[in-house]
Formats: sequence, C-alpha cells, structure tokens
Amino acid sequence: MNEPESPHLDDEQVDPDRDPVQFSTASPENQQSVEEIKQAESSVPGPGFLESIGWTILGMLSQLVGSLIALIVMLVLYVNSSGLSGEQLQQKLQEEKFLTSLMREQTGLHLGITMGFFFLAVSTMVGLRLGSQRRRAIPFHFPSAWHIFLTVLWVLPLSLISGQLGLFAGQGWERLTEIYPSLQDLDGLNVMESIGGLIKDLPHWLVYLLIAVFPAVSEELLFRVLIGRGLVARYGVVAGIALTTLLFAAVHMHPVHMFALIPLSVAIHLSYLASRSIWVPMLAHFLNNAMAASLLLNYDPEQLPAGAGEEFLPWPVTLAAGVFCVMIGWMYWQTRLLPLNEEFVPESEPFVSADRPPLSLDACHFRWRFPSQKTVFAFALSMGFFVASMMSLGQ
Repeated sequence: MNEPESPHLDDEQVDPDRDPVQFSTASPENQQSVEEIKQAESSVPGPGFLESIGWTILGMLSQLVGSLIALIVMLVLYVNSSGLSGEQLQQKLQEEKFLTSLMREQTGLHLGITMGFFFLAVSTMVGLRLGSQRRRAIPFHFPSAWHIFLTVLWVLPLSLISGQLGLFAGQGWERLTEIYPSLQDLDGLNVMESIGGLIKDLPHWLVYLLIAVFPAVSEELLFRVLIGRGLVARYGVVAGIALTTLLFAAVHMHPVHMFALIPLSVAIHLSYLASRSIWVPMLAHFLNNAMAASLLLNYDPEQLPAGAGEEFLPWPVTLAAGVFCVMIGWMYWQTRLLPLNEEFVPESEPFVSADRPPLSLDACHFRWRFPSQKTVFAFALSMGFFVASMMSLGQ
C-alpha cells in the first residue's frame, strides 16, 4: 500500500459538527451531546432496500405530478390565448391528437415545469430524510483536480460502452416484441427517442439546462446522496452500488435504456465514493447527458455516427473503450480520499460512504500518494490504445 502524502483538507476548516472542543469544555449536558453525536455517527444510516424502493417510486411520481402540472399550465395558457369556452375546450380535449400537438408546441415549458418540480421534490425528500445529518452526508466540497480530470476522461469511453449495450439490448427487445407485440407500448417510455424531434427548435442553452443540468443534479441527489448512501453503508460497496444501479435504471423505465445505463451508473457511484464530492457524479452525469443532447440537436436519427445510432462499433474500439474504462476506475480507487490521523495512518470508518469523517475519528480527509509507476504506465497504455483505435478507424 502506498504511503499518503500531503493532506487534502475539506473546504470548511471550521465546522461545529466536527469540532469536539466546542463540547468537551462545556457543561455535562454538552458532554452528553458529544456522546449522542458519536453514537449517531457510528450507527449505519438508512435507507434500506425496501425504503429505497419507496423513495424511487416517490421520485417517479414527482416527475408524473410535474408533467401534470405542466399540462394544466399549458391548457390555461392555451385557453387564455385562444378565447375558447369551457364547452369548446372539452371538445378539443376529446380530439385524439390535441394534447400531443399542444405538448409539441410547448416542449420547453413542459420540460421546464416537469424537471423543475422534480428538482424541488427531490431536494425536499433528501433534506427531510437526512435531517440533522445532511451537512455531513452531502459532500459539497470542491473535488481535487485529479478526480475532475479522470471524470472528463471517463465520459466518452463510458458513453460508447453504454451505447453498445443499448444496441445489443435493442436487438433483443425487437425480437421480444415480435413474440409479444403488446410490449411495443413500452417504447413510448424511451424518453431520449421520444423528445429527439421535439427539442430541435428550442434554444440550445435551454436544451442543455433541461436535459443535462436538471437531471444531473436531481438524480444524483436522490440516488447517490440519499439512496446510495444507505445501501452502500448497509450492504457494502459491491452490493450497495448494484442495488443503487438497479433502482437508478428503473427510473428510466424503458428496458433498453435501463440496460444501457448500467455501466454509467456503476462508474458514477464509484467516482462519488472515491472523490467524496457530489460535484464529481453531477459532472459525469451532466457531460453524458450533454453529449446525448448534442447528438439530438446536430444529427437526424438516421444519420447518427457509429456508437450513437443503430450501427455497432468495430470490436477493437469497443475493447479499447472497455479496458480504458476499467483503468480509469482503478485509478479512481487508487487515489480515493480516506480519513487519516495525525500520523497519516488510515482510520477505520463505521461504514463506507462519501461522508465527511465522523466526529469520533477526529480526522480529516487526505489523498493517497500518486499511484505507482506501473499503474500509471498501464493507465497511459490503455488510453493510447483507445485513442489509436478511434483514430485508425476514423471515429
């Protein structure tokens, strides 16, 4: 194991939740408060799996409620602008394509209200569930430049791997719908395909805000800060990330989209635990969605490049992308932040998380020394393999 080097302190040097001096010199009542805080910090947090399912369903329902609110607002605006009477509106609502055409005309308003309500609902759920622990449980400190660099590197190969899995799952889905035609009704749940033709007339900044920024912030607060925190703490890193990924994929509903999101969700959660900063998974999520939005804005569905459309990448590119993703993940884990004492010895935390170190440890976050030369060489070799495969095949 490599020796740690200089400390990497949290952004807030003075934090009353972590300063034992504020309690140790006070009255016996405050001494009791210290013991209560330490006991609370050492207890394994929630939510468990069943409760996490409940939070996931609430998140999905909040999107549905936001969509209904948006629809009501659009109807009110439509009536005010057209001067329709109540009877005329009822006749319009009976037309099969009226609501669909209205949503097409007001795509920006519909997405804006839906995603805005989703963000408010998730923020409220996270704040209420974490309660007094939210200052410790939501790591808002700025990540290291190294972890930002790894995150930016990770996005393209991860997107390619996810795209290949999506194509593979899509072929299986087509065969399944041939056997069971009723399953084709689920194709309307594939959000990225359904809105692809609706956003081209919107300002680009609004598209990135609604498709990349809002989902990145809202979904990472829900699945990394709230649900993932409890599942990883209770079931360990592997099982916790797997269960969180299952629920994260379920929110996206369409089977093909769910399958394609598996590597992205695993990578995002690993980066979160390693960097101990919520900004890292939000950045990864934003960059992935922004890349998808750019493709939707600049290409027709039939003209998407290989890896993003209906064409499989050559196997050397897929292999190189997979190896590069694994090496980036290994570099992340080798440089993860750990709580160390004054002698630079790792302290054992009560549970695995991205939380600030508990008060009972009296420790700060530090970063391990840069990985060994062999690890760096393997990382550079995998990156070179990936870049060369992309360039040689003209991708």
